[in-house]
Amino acid sequence: MRQIIINILIIFTVSTGLIWISNYIYQIYNQYNIKNKNYEKCLIKKNWITDLAKFFPIIFLITIIRLFYYEPFHIPSDSMNPTLLTGDFILVNKFLYGIKNPINNKIWIKNYSPQRNDIIVFSYPFNKNINYIKRIIGMPGDIITYNPFTKKICIFKKDNQAITLEHNNHSNKLISISNNYKKIIKNLNRNNYKTYYTITLDYYNEKLHHQKHNIIISHGIKNYSFLYYKKLSGLKRFWVIPEKKYFVMGDNRDKSMDSRFWGLVSESDIIGKAQYIWLSINKYQNIWFKKIRLCRMFQKIK
Repeated sequence: MRQIIINILIIFTVSTGLIWISNYIYQIYNQYNIKNKNYEKCLIKKNWITDLAKFFPIIFLITIIRLFYYEPFHIPSDSMNPTLLTGDFILVNKFLYGIKNPINNKIWIKNYSPQRNDIIVFSYPFNKNINYIKRIIGMPGDIITYNPFTKKICIFKKDNQAITLEHNNHSNKLISISNNYKKIIKNLNRNNYKTYYTITLDYYNEKLHHQKHNIIISHGIKNYSFLYYKKLSGLKRFWVIPEKKYFVMGDNRDKSMDSRFWGLVSESDIIGKAQYIWLSINKYQNIWFKKIRLCRMFQKIK
């Protein structure tokens, strides 16, 4: 759907541009004939198409911004909760990582490389028509291990430095997560996950690459190891990240389909970095004037 909109936008811009150029040629031709008093040769064509062409400079500017600089996206699920809520409308910076061909997504001019902790929007590797949004956890050259029982992640960087995401307040860890509070307790029946009757959602503060953000871990739900993505001759819960690949996860760790389940994200599939929330609508709110979350508007995404 996104690619269809891009194609329509390009076709519409090119069409209005051609009409705008033809109008400009008509005007020059008419001015020449008026100057030489050849009034019978003047071409005067007025219709809605020529009127539409007058807006070409504005349409062209919007198209350039939409294709190469910023693109709006909508958050349809809570896999990035609590950082991004269902109903958030965000702006994604496409220029930050480079200028790409809007048709085939090949990089024309490369700017900055994606960094650890960036929240990125990308095309799902197995269906390019679907867009995902996740946080970068692992970088090229990293080795990542994940424990589905303790929910701990360990990252071994290229320089042999180890980064461990702990669920405690150990100050001697490079990355620690401190348990803030238990907030929600839900009852689940047997049909949900077919494993547990109750879960508790715990909020943690995670420090990653000198920046802090909140995540949610569901205690009471065990991640099934057999669902984890595994390369040929590889081990489950163990990922070696090659060049131009990234390991991504959702902040709602137990309600996110991410690199743990379908593999790594290619640099060429990255659309851009999520930077701002420009609108947020709570679809579960019945009172119409309370649907818009004013406190989240124009908020920078961290």
